[in-house]
Amino acid sequence: MQPPPPPPPYDPQPVNGVVPDLTRDHVPVVARAIAQGLSLPAAAARVSATKAQLQQWLRRGERDAAEGKWTVYSHLLLAVEQAKAHREEYLVELGDQAAQDKTLNVRWVTWSLSMLRPLEYSARAPGEAGTSGFALISPEEAVASVHQFLADFLSRHAVEAKASEPMPVEGPLSGG
Repeated sequence: MQPPPPPPPYDPQPVNGVVPDLTRDHVPVVARAIAQGLSLPAAAARVSATKAQLQQWLRRGERDAAEGKWTVYSHLLLAVEQAKAHREEYLVELGDQAAQDKTLNVRWVTWSLSMLRPLEYSARAPGEAGTSGFALISPEEAVASVHQFLADFLSRHAVEAKASEPMPVEGPLSGG
């Protein structure tokens, strides 16, 4: 297996401070970054903004869209959602290929999907959001969970166990 190619050369751009506000020119730059699989902080950096600032713009876009307003913020929100959908479609197609072509790494695909859309593609604890899944727990929590399960099981089935017990036999083998 060969190592991956090195990243392209990085040419630092001059930073003139944080962008004071969102402009229409920022929307496609952020959307392209998201479509490429970059994180929110990386997408924000493309327009000299912070992650917190980008999240604030997206929240404002949600409010504007909910009120039926078409603003640069709701435009950004829609563009980011479209970029995520584009990336998700690519990853799902890649996952389908990985299922057939054993040379592709399906773990990377599933990890990428869980990073892109955590609520839809991440494993969840049983019962969480109406789904079943897995959750990481400590060994102590696992032991406590098993003990609780056994106690519940025994209490539910105690009456059945009593009714199905054989009658005691008296004699030399019974110890009596």
